[in-house]
Amino acid sequence: MKIAVGVDAHKNSFAIVAISAVGDELDSFSVPATPDGFRKAHDRIANFDGDAWGIEGTYTYGLGLAEFLSQNGVPVFEVPGSVTKRHRRQATRRGKWSEAKLSCYGRDSCAGIGVIARHE
Repeated sequence: MKIAVGVDAHKNSFAIVAISAVGDELDSFSVPATPDGFRKAHDRIANFDGDAWGIEGTYTYGLGLAEFLSQNGVPVFEVPGSVTKRHRRQATRRGKWSEAKLSCYGRDSCAGIGVIARHE
C-alpha cells in the first residue's frame, strides 16, 4: 500500500502521522528528537512500508531525522511552510492545528505536490 509520512518537527519531539494514498490516517504518534527517537519512528513506519516522508524543517529541527532516514534509504522531502499555509488557516478548532498540518504533509508528499527533494 502506498503511504506517506508527515512530520511536524519541534526542538524536543516530533509528531508523526502515516497517511494512505487516499488520505486515510493509518497511525499517529510522537517520538523524542533524539537518535533513539529516529530509530523508533523509522521502525514503526516500516510496518506500513512507507514510500516517502515529508518533513517541515529539514534544515532546522528536522535535520537529524532527515539525515537518519536518508542514510537508511528512505526518500525524504522538505515540505515548505507555504504548502501548509492554507491548511493552518482552515484548522480553526483549538488542538486540531497540528493534526491538520501533519495530514497535509502526508497528503502532499504522497501526491508530490509542492515538495522539494532534500535528501536522496
